[in-house]
Amino acid sequence: MLSGRRIEVLKAFCAERGLNFKNFELLNRAFCHTSYVHENNMDRIESYERLEFLGDAVLKLVISDILFFEFPDEMEGLMTEKRAAIVSDRTIAKFAEKLNFKNLILTGKGENQNQNKSVFACSFEALLGAIYIEEGYLKARDFLLTYFKDDILNVEYSNPKEKLQEITQKLTHNI
Repeated sequence: MLSGRRIEVLKAFCAERGLNFKNFELLNRAFCHTSYVHENNMDRIESYERLEFLGDAVLKLVISDILFFEFPDEMEGLMTEKRAAIVSDRTIAKFAEKLNFKNLILTGKGENQNQNKSVFACSFEALLGAIYIEEGYLKARDFLLTYFKDDILNVEYSNPKEKLQEITQKLTHNI
């Protein structure tokens, strides 16, 4: 059972982001780290992990969708590299920071969520899973486009094979 204060915090988050959640238990779960669940003697299923699983798939589908239609002449390999860079914990944690997750994520006393970027990334994916359940695919896509379109379209990515070739060429050229 959520406290009235927690519901108000979640409602404010939704209002600021154009989300129309009715199920605040679901939304709250997107912000419940396993350390919090454990410390509060809750069932482990109440952590964000299941929503994260779904949200990861939603994120990859949405990013694939955006890249496919925004770059109609781009080859599959390059789109795959871009998608990998976009869905990395580092990038997704930045998305979560942009949305000010710091005051939303519930962690146990031993977990320092401010220093753990993966907690931000996991919670962001869980939020996408919750949006998908509550409002559907198009809302999850619109949410990402509204807040992160420029980040998605201008992501810095690297091609590991290309980097290796450059290093190898430099090394063999200097011999």
